[in-house]
Amino acid sequence: MGDQCETPHLPFFFISLDYSLQKFTHLQFLSLHDIQSPIAIHLLQNLSQLNELLSLTITNCDISIDEQNEIHFFNQVWQLPKLNRLHLNTGCLKYATPFQLHCISSTLKHISIESSHSIRYSIFVDILRHSPSLQSISMSIESTNNEYEIFTNDLPMIISLKLTFLGHVRVLKNLLQHTPNLRRLKIRLINTYLTGYEWKEIVVNYLLHIKIFNFQMFMSYLRNRNSAILLDELINTFRTSFWLDEHQWYICIDKYPNDFVILYTLPNYFPEFTSMIVLQQKTTCPEFKKNWLFDRVKRLYCSSHNDKHPYEISTFFNKFEDLNIDLPLSTRTWNSVLTFKHLISLTIHNSDGKCGSIDLQLILNHAPRLYALTVHESSRLNYKIVLKLTSSTIRRLKFFSEYLNRDYLSKEDCLALSQSSLAHQCEVLTLAIEDFHCVYCLVNAMSNLRVLNMKISCKEANLDDQLKYFSRKYPNLWIYLDDR
Repeated sequence: MGDQCETPHLPFFFISLDYSLQKFTHLQFLSLHDIQSPIAIHLLQNLSQLNELLSLTITNCDISIDEQNEIHFFNQVWQLPKLNRLHLNTGCLKYATPFQLHCISSTLKHISIESSHSIRYSIFVDILRHSPSLQSISMSIESTNNEYEIFTNDLPMIISLKLTFLGHVRVLKNLLQHTPNLRRLKIRLINTYLTGYEWKEIVVNYLLHIKIFNFQMFMSYLRNRNSAILLDELINTFRTSFWLDEHQWYICIDKYPNDFVILYTLPNYFPEFTSMIVLQQKTTCPEFKKNWLFDRVKRLYCSSHNDKHPYEISTFFNKFEDLNIDLPLSTRTWNSVLTFKHLISLTIHNSDGKCGSIDLQLILNHAPRLYALTVHESSRLNYKIVLKLTSSTIRRLKFFSEYLNRDYLSKEDCLALSQSSLAHQCEVLTLAIEDFHCVYCLVNAMSNLRVLNMKISCKEANLDDQLKYFSRKYPNLWIYLDDR
């Protein structure tokens, strides 16, 4: 259940009809998305009564009024007698110390927590101590130098770790030393790195059962050294027989402006990839394997590139589903994208006009599964470009972003939109308009429209009456007014 563009205000109606989660006594799987406080807190107030719940997913929901409320929520979760899987995404956590757990969960086996800030290592350890059956864990953690001996017991049940780690390397080594049965390790290191020799020592001494090993290391080079020489020295530590022959683990180093470097394993098993201005790229991977190295990337972000630098970049994307781009696309981006046949959602940013229109139509022509198009209107040109586009598959259009200043569409803009090819087949429309009269232009012409999410600049006194009128006249159309 969620308060999303295709199901706007659904949690509110769930509560207004006197439903509550505890009435679903045999509920086993619960997933909540994009729900604001206090509705999210109201829905979860008796969470501990869901005695049959096996899986809980909460994504982009505001569940924290204060620290005590957050502590209460997590203790409810740990009290669920059958809960096996927990997934929390950005927006759930606001405070640095949510885990003052009062009970132990003997059933939790899989925990994934994605928050806007890192969780302290001491809290991470507390989670482990209160979840003795835990097999896999995914989260971002941050340590201080004096925490390397904070956990001394082995964790034989842990077989999968997915971490973003910010802190001292010895803390990480201490953790891996106590996971003797680890089979899958996926890790991002921030502002630090390990050489091929150091990683080999960890694998040989501690990770005897490792099968899948992927890392990304984000770092800035020392300015008093020749960065090209340092890159060569670093990559050579991954050219040994341990990496190339025994395991066939390949790595790639991308150098960016300001001596920023990302070093990562190939194939790239991380679902998100940001394509930026790469000044230099080095890899240990054989040439014949390069075409499939980024097949696991599902969300691709392409910023404007500089086509003039001399290095050949060997990144090829085949199976991404979500594309976020600046228009016009650079030649380097076109050369990196091998196909758009898996693309489902497309988001576009600033454009310089005609060139952007050509690029965008070319993408649409080769995207047979494309469902959603989002247009960031920091430039009016972006809106005008969309009016010229054609696609047989797009069903959802969004014309503003909640993170940018909205450019409200006039009645003339809405009339032009309603007459466009994309509007005729659109089923879900999100936009900002000057006044309610714009709705008439849209609804009368868009026969397939079933959900209209809108923000209005000038709200009229009889707005509620007009909304009721539309509800009666168009019973199959849901109109949602965004007051945020």
